[in-house]
Formats: sequence, structure tokens, C-alpha cells
Amino acid sequence: MQISEKTIESVLEQLYDTNENKATEIMEMMSKEQPVALSYIMQMSEEFEHGAERETLLFLAVLVWKSYKTEYNAVPEISEDAMKIAEDNLYNKMSSMEEDFDENKRLEEEAQPILMSFIASEIFADKGEELSQSEHKTVAIHLTSLQVLSDALNEAVKLSV
Repeated sequence: MQISEKTIESVLEQLYDTNENKATEIMEMMSKEQPVALSYIMQMSEEFEHGAERETLLFLAVLVWKSYKTEYNAVPEISEDAMKIAEDNLYNKMSSMEEDFDENKRLEEEAQPILMSFIASEIFADKGEELSQSEHKTVAIHLTSLQVLSDALNEAVKLSV
């Protein structure tokens, strides 16, 4: 089952709700339901030099988690081992892509192409055609962190069905 655009839009409406308490409640819910996942995201955010980059990562991580929760109703808590496995799998996939890069194959292998396409568009939204070295690092951290989170959540949902 894919996370739909409708689900993403619904979650965005909740996160952009004019009532700031609603967004805070959603973040607090994530911290209670997915403490390991949130800890991973917070650890990855320490790589950033600017607070805005950290906030973007945290916002998008909450969007990813809440999208899973909305689409699947319940998402089992992710363990540290599950996060490590998702991270290792991503790095293995990236290594094999260096040898055989086929964009169509990559999209077919993506568990949540609609969600990750949305995430990528958000990350690149304010970037120019040519990325600076600093922007490359920022984009890489955002994309890999959120891909690991999505993969771990996806695996947790698959195992619970």
C-alpha cells in the first residue's frame, strides 16, 4: 500500500494548522510513539550548521511519520536495530547504484515513491540549479535521514500486517 498524495496533503494541513498547539501535539505524539526514530532524526540534525536546516529535517520527519500513521492507522514502535538495518540497507543500495545507475529501476524499488518524491521536492524547493558544497551536504543529510526513517517505518508496517 502506498502513501497517497491525499494523505500527505491532509498531514500538511494538520502541520500548517494556524493553531500552533496542534503541530506541537503531533510532535509530542511522535516523541512518545517513536522515540528511537525521533532520536535518530535529532542526532542527524546535529550535522547542520543552521537552525533552519534542523527545523526542516524535524518538520519533514514528522510529516513522514504522521503520513504513515494516517495511511496505516497504527505503526509499531521502531527499535534501534530496525533503524540500523534501514540505514545499512540504504547505504548498500547507494553503493550498488554507483555501479549500476538506472533511474527507472530505482523508482521501481522505492517503497513509497509518492512520499519520497514529495520530500525531495521540498528539500530542493529553495535550491538553485548548481548546489554549493554546503548545500550538497544539507541535501544529502535530509534525503538520507528521511529515507532511512521512511524505510524503517515501512518495514515496521509490513511486519505488523
